[in-house]
Amino acid sequence: MSGYSKSKWVCEVLLGQVREHKLASITIVRPGLIGAHSVTGECNVRDWLSWMVRTAQTLKLATTIASDALKSVFLHLVPVNYVAQTIAILSLSHEVPIKIVMM
Repeated sequence: MSGYSKSKWVCEVLLGQVREHKLASITIVRPGLIGAHSVTGECNVRDWLSWMVRTAQTLKLATTIASDALKSVFLHLVPVNYVAQTIAILSLSHEVPIKIVMM
């Protein structure tokens, strides 16, 4: 188990204890890869995926990558506006004391 996985587990255990003592309502959101806004196209130009795409374009590798070995590889991105809307809705919902949402 990686350090990230261990720290995530510890955090969930601690949040579970908070829930058990009824100190707070807890929502954990794990959006995965966050992509550009679905309408405006705005995105984080400093994240690793943006750098990788820009580098592939600069090195003229984008068409080679797309047409060769990675034909069956897909990146599943959730638009940033969907992530924001989901977090807003979940933060206002008090139906379940603890929620873990995987997007």
